[in-house]
Amino acid sequence: MTVRLTPAEMMIGASVGVMRRLKAIQLGQRGQHGREDGGEWQADIESALAEMALAKHLGVYWAPSCGGPLDTRDVGGREVRHTERDDGCLLIRDCDSDDAPFYLVTGRMGVYEIRGHLERGADGKQESYRRAPNGRAPAYFVPQRDLINEERTHHHA
Repeated sequence: MTVRLTPAEMMIGASVGVMRRLKAIQLGQRGQHGREDGGEWQADIESALAEMALAKHLGVYWAPSCGGPLDTRDVGGREVRHTERDDGCLLIRDCDSDDAPFYLVTGRMGVYEIRGHLERGADGKQESYRRAPNGRAPAYFVPQRDLINEERTHHHA
């Protein structure tokens, strides 16, 4: 499912991403995206825009946070994971909630694809998905084929 954000929506989402990055800098936190090239700015902006795209797709209000309580979910009780890669995986970390639903959103610059979701984070915490690429901390990389996808579920040939 493709979601296109309007210029006004992109401006709001980009502002949230910048605020998140500024707060991380203020707190002396390294970027969670593992990019040392200044790409953390773009990653934070695109992640915020991906959250907005999912909210738009689901028809729910997006209440963006900038480092609030850890129990705050990205979009109406759901966690959002974003990658610009069309073939990207849903990334789940050991510290992520076992109970929250996780959505994968791909795309960039205002055009996003809702790739699918897992009903619970625990569903993605399987050893077969566990990897530690580029010497980073291990995480679970759930391929798109293993996600619940509304379009695949509802379309019959």
